[in-house]
Amino acid sequence: QLGATARVEVGVTPNRICHMVQKLSDPTKTMVYGHTGWRRINGRWHFLHAGGAISGPDGPHGPLSGTRVKLPDGLTRVCLSNAPTQELLAAAVKEALTFLHVAPPPISWPLLLAPYLAAFGDPGFSYFLVGSTGTHKSSTAAVLQQFYGTEFSVQRPLANWSSTANANEELQFIAKDMMTVMDDFVLAAGGDRQRLDANADRVLRNQANRSGRSRLRPDGTTRPPRPPRSLVLSTGESLPRGHSLLARNVVLELKRNSIDLEQLSKLQKHGDDGVLAQAFAGFLSWLAPQLDELKSQQLGARTHYRALVGDLTPHGRTSEALADLLFVREVVIRYAQDSGAITDQQAVTMIEESANALIAMAVSQSGHPAEEDIAANFMGLLSSALASGAAHVSCIRDSSIPPKNLEGASGWRHNSPEASPPATLTHWKQLGKHIGSADETSLYLIPEVAESVCQALARDRTLPLTLSGIALQKRLHEAGLLATTGHNDGNRLTVRKQVGGTRQRVLHISWSSLSYSGVGHLGHLGQKRGREPSVHASLPTYLPNRQASADPERPSKPCFTCKSSEFYQHPLGSWICSRCYPATQGTQEAQR
Repeated sequence: QLGATARVEVGVTPNRICHMVQKLSDPTKTMVYGHTGWRRINGRWHFLHAGGAISGPDGPHGPLSGTRVKLPDGLTRVCLSNAPTQELLAAAVKEALTFLHVAPPPISWPLLLAPYLAAFGDPGFSYFLVGSTGTHKSSTAAVLQQFYGTEFSVQRPLANWSSTANANEELQFIAKDMMTVMDDFVLAAGGDRQRLDANADRVLRNQANRSGRSRLRPDGTTRPPRPPRSLVLSTGESLPRGHSLLARNVVLELKRNSIDLEQLSKLQKHGDDGVLAQAFAGFLSWLAPQLDELKSQQLGARTHYRALVGDLTPHGRTSEALADLLFVREVVIRYAQDSGAITDQQAVTMIEESANALIAMAVSQSGHPAEEDIAANFMGLLSSALASGAAHVSCIRDSSIPPKNLEGASGWRHNSPEASPPATLTHWKQLGKHIGSADETSLYLIPEVAESVCQALARDRTLPLTLSGIALQKRLHEAGLLATTGHNDGNRLTVRKQVGGTRQRVLHISWSSLSYSGVGHLGHLGQKRGREPSVHASLPTYLPNRQASADPERPSKPCFTCKSSEFYQHPLGSWICSRCYPATQGTQEAQR
């Protein structure tokens, strides 16, 4: 770039005045940044925001000479105050930590860590705070957004899901190294569920994959990608649908009594007064001089914790998210110690409590499908098709009559509903398409016809099957739903059977498989099939301990959620409520 001082020498008289003004001027050079987050300026890390920048404790704060931060309208509210004095900082951090009392620990700990985790950049997952209306999920998320400024509120969220995917993608790119709340994932009256799910899939999947869509300029050349650089915290009354999408989210479910409203009101006042922003500004100032060192340690900690907790999570991405949270909680607790907000003994207690809470959070993720279960979807659609009359199966010996003793369940209707059941099967009428035959124990489905019926039913529900043909048959086989296969006949998954008067290839499925829901294929605590959890006496921290950690003690207070006093000790050493998360036989054997 030539800059403002570049000029062209001229010889024509009318242009000499312009040339003289340029020659005699001394323009001021200003570097304009169009994003938030970390930027290395003059050899030091600075966290950019609408009010300037935050550097280390001995560095400049506020507007920087020769630089300016220009943000779009919504992000101009990201304005952090200068780091306060040590005494005020300790008080602010102490108030910020009271967020841990606003909800049960498996919810409050992951949420509190969200802004701090975002400051490390490139998170490989998103948060999703889900609950019915009236559970105060938006208000809770708004308090966390106030870590970045006092002008955020539940009435003025940073983003929402009614915006286009392009707008949300652009926000994620500009809001670098910060947490962004995307509020209100809900289908409006007359809305398009498929469009809403596609929007979520695009935004959240790109977030988890740390990749942006490639675009072309009008001349055919490639534009620089604009990948997401923020950590998304979504709120909604339902979860998005999509293949393996939920595995890319830490799902936190709020119930009616989950939020302590009195504590939430106090935090809202602290947010309005700028106390939360002061605590976070102090963290950024504390983090700046050691950012490179802690980022490199984060990579090692990820490997360290994944080796410890990998067997406990329902998906590899969940174990990575848990590992990141376990590391960042160490950093936050160390910051609280250095600021004077907590004592060393309180830090030891918080290390243990946070480990318990985060492991319990990971346990709860097994209650949400880590990925779309195609086999369960197909069996559910097949059952609905037969029950609703969208399809029927006939008797294996005669396609003009229903299977004996299964007339109503196989897609047939009595010719005279008000009369008593007929003595013969000829008084039944078939409904919908003929998709195969059946006997008293098994279904023999014509693959192409059964699949087309289920696909049509799925489209009506705005949840199409994402696999078909051989791929779908393989999923059914992997789930153990095919009673027999044709492995002796060309290694096929279909078998030969007489259907509709002709011998053809069919899928052999038992009637009992229609109730398959996918539950049970992930064991308790999300253990993968065939893998037992590793047994550890305790959960060692990654950063060097400043004080020896005490052995975890049995909780002295009842469970926050269900008020039960019954706990069991997990193989990792954490105490878990036995009513909220019952121990399986495998966990009990690991204890012994």
